[in-house]
Amino acid sequence: MRLTLRTLLGYLDDLLEPTQAKEIGEKISESPKAAALVSRIRDVLRRRRIEAPALSGTGSEPNANIVAEYLDNTLSPDMVEELERICLESDVHLAEVGATHQILTLVLGEQVDVSVTLRERMHALGAIANHPTAAGGTATTAPPAPIAASPTKPTPKPEVPEYLRRDSGWKTYFPFMILGVAAIVWVAMVSNDPGRSWKFWEPNQTELASGDTVPAQGEEIVNEAGAGNTAGGTNGPAHQLAPGLRPQNPIVPVEVTPRPAEAPVVPPVDETVAMVKPTDPSEFSIDPPPPSDLPESVVPPGIATGTPTVIPTLPTDPAAPPVAPVPGTIPGTVPVPMPIPDVAVDLQPAWPSVMYTSNEGLLLRHDPAKSWHLLPRRSLLHRGEEIACPEPYSAQVDVGNHVGLLLLGGTRITLVDGPAKGIGLMPDRGRVVISRSDVPAEGPIVMPITLHGDVYQLSLLEPGTLCGLDVAPQPSMAGPMQPQQVSFDGGLYVTAGKVTLANDRGEEVTLTADGGWVQFVGGVPSFQPSSPSSRVNWVSATPPEIPVFTRSINRLFEENFLADKPVGDTIPALLEDRHPRVAELASRLLSLVGNDTGMVRGLSSNHEEARIAAIQGLSVWIRQDPENQKKLEDHVDRNWREDDAAIVLRLVWGFGPFDAVQPMISKDLIDWMGHEDLAIRELAFYHVQRLTNRTYSYRPQNPLVQRNVSLERWKEHLKREGALVAPATATEPTPAAPAPAPRSFP
Repeated sequence: MRLTLRTLLGYLDDLLEPTQAKEIGEKISESPKAAALVSRIRDVLRRRRIEAPALSGTGSEPNANIVAEYLDNTLSPDMVEELERICLESDVHLAEVGATHQILTLVLGEQVDVSVTLRERMHALGAIANHPTAAGGTATTAPPAPIAASPTKPTPKPEVPEYLRRDSGWKTYFPFMILGVAAIVWVAMVSNDPGRSWKFWEPNQTELASGDTVPAQGEEIVNEAGAGNTAGGTNGPAHQLAPGLRPQNPIVPVEVTPRPAEAPVVPPVDETVAMVKPTDPSEFSIDPPPPSDLPESVVPPGIATGTPTVIPTLPTDPAAPPVAPVPGTIPGTVPVPMPIPDVAVDLQPAWPSVMYTSNEGLLLRHDPAKSWHLLPRRSLLHRGEEIACPEPYSAQVDVGNHVGLLLLGGTRITLVDGPAKGIGLMPDRGRVVISRSDVPAEGPIVMPITLHGDVYQLSLLEPGTLCGLDVAPQPSMAGPMQPQQVSFDGGLYVTAGKVTLANDRGEEVTLTADGGWVQFVGGVPSFQPSSPSSRVNWVSATPPEIPVFTRSINRLFEENFLADKPVGDTIPALLEDRHPRVAELASRLLSLVGNDTGMVRGLSSNHEEARIAAIQGLSVWIRQDPENQKKLEDHVDRNWREDDAAIVLRLVWGFGPFDAVQPMISKDLIDWMGHEDLAIRELAFYHVQRLTNRTYSYRPQNPLVQRNVSLERWKEHLKREGALVAPATATEPTPAAPAPAPRSFP
């Protein structure tokens, strides 16, 4: 019996005959590769929170129908070989096929109970009606006779699975209980509202139907018996009926004398008030107030007559000297408060017209939902928005009529406020070409540049100025116990015109087309012009040309950007694309936008270019926020075993020149290059090659025999040097070699 993936699954799920199972068990014990595969299948089936294959789009193959045909042993041999290759290279697909085989074994292995009534009815149906016979006619069958139930075997009660049974406990009625409690609370709150009376049996008007009148408080009423009651007294409320109801003893209206109205209580007068300035004092009549204990007052202008509002005057001290009246007021009156209008004041400076004007390429915008979406062309950009331009495209953004921004591939910036009718830039990474038009403007154009929290003033002094800003974040080079600040390299280049760069400490440097450039050292401009070794060719006002032979690949990559879906839903599947260039572009984009799930997934990609891009992205991303370490730990725990997860975390943090001279760390890195997991081998070799600038013909994706030959040469290197870098030659640390550039298309 052949030892294939399907036979291994049948062996693990106990589907083989005893003789076949014994034969397969002997073959597994004789083959280390088969034993490792069995251990791997069991491991991926037990792994918690493992991802599932994509349902649609690129990376969704093989689909569910192909897997079903494979499990049913009806798939063609060539497709069987392709599917098993995918499963051996991907833990996700291996877990999917293995779990499906295990579930089918449990479901199909149980005997199906068919009731006696159903079985007898199926036998009684006989031949199918109107079925053509051999002679060309049709065979008809009589309707089945009624079948009596068998007295020997009772009909079994159908069993309902536990997960489909309806829960009749308190959980079923819990939502209704919550709604009932909420309704009771609402009724209680409304009924206790002091601003409204809910006694619908008491009228809220003084007149009843047919002319009946309810007496006011304190009035005396007389009924037919001649008995008098006082409204609001003991028997008063008995006469207060709802409108439309007739009392048994009609109310006889009598003349009553109302009591004089009491003066309302006036709150104390605030001293800080506005003054009322009447146009003509003779226009206002001052009526004498009713007798009361209040001092003399008047009715101020603008208050409707009827029930006069009394505003008292401020008491005066007889011994105090007389105070001259305020001009424009009536003598003997007090100031009246005037309402202060609410005026909305916009403290933000005017935002110029910032528009995305490119006719080709892509530009992404970060929305408040923490996802990146494709930005439509001719879209306006606003303050505080973060945009990103993926490789290999470029994006043109016009700021008003005088400034243009050209974002090259791999650039991510945030638009912030600047001076009047201007904007500022907060670059995260990438290259931005800043140009000033030839239209004369009044004075220089100032653009604030925020680099790692520090603000620098970039001034474009002349029309036609052209400069480039390069920001390259540096990856992590130490373990998690050695916190490091985010650092970046790059510089400011000028190819036309004249600019100045200044900070708030008074440092300033002026650059011209032939006056050098300013280098960023550890995230801080040097403010000392440096002569570039060669002229930078990326600082140009026009977008760079894309080679013809790469346009087809770029078009395949661009087709996966959908206007109604974020890039996090469509781009991660491209990590498994059959084109290495498409997988590399997807990995670089996920690193650009900080998609941690996609970057972790890219560590296990089938393509070397995508794996290296994911390593570089994670080594920068993990330093940008302290919370990123916890996120990475969660991702690694879901995709690797506990022992391997610790190795992956240590490798992502990286190693510096000091680690290269440590014998123990050097030995660990060489041992990890021989690990069975491809992601761990790639991570280890990435750091070894960067620290030593050597390869010894080692490649993580090579077959095991070739890898072992290269590993023997690396072990000889350790014996000869004592570490990856000889300690005697590392007394003065030298900068590590640049990150290895993966093989990719131009």
